[in-house]
Amino acid sequence: MNDLLRQRVARAFRSRPTVLSALAGIYDEALDAVGTTPTQHRVLGYCALAPATPTELADWLAVTRQGVTRPIESLVSAGLLRREPHHSDGRQALLHITPAGVRRLDETNETVARYLDYVIDMLPGAGATAVRRSFDQLGTAMRAVWVSEPSQAHASRKR
Repeated sequence: MNDLLRQRVARAFRSRPTVLSALAGIYDEALDAVGTTPTQHRVLGYCALAPATPTELADWLAVTRQGVTRPIESLVSAGLLRREPHHSDGRQALLHITPAGVRRLDETNETVARYLDYVIDMLPGAGATAVRRSFDQLGTAMRAVWVSEPSQAHASRKR
């Protein structure tokens, strides 16, 4: 495994008291490696499921609309999202992921997976297989929520 990946994973574990916070650190390090912020990653992931308004994204991220403006603008400027007029509300824009945005999302997801694989592969015996199976099952359950109600998946988090 390359030294940069080893260094980034080690940095993710430094000063993190729990496994969950260390996993969050690995996620942050992986995103940093491809030049994507966590908020940009979440916005791209949401828009890959369905076009969204800035207000829907802000509600989902549990931030104010102003708090999502900068990430949206950076994604639009980079050609990863495009704005279109909302079909029923002329005051709103609808954000769509572009083919370049899909590529960035795929690259980011692959990088996150590579970082997690690096750590999981350190588990002895059948441990790595069990953890991967658990992640797959968790992912399946989470996708079921998204597919059923993508715009309502985090409605309880609205401010």
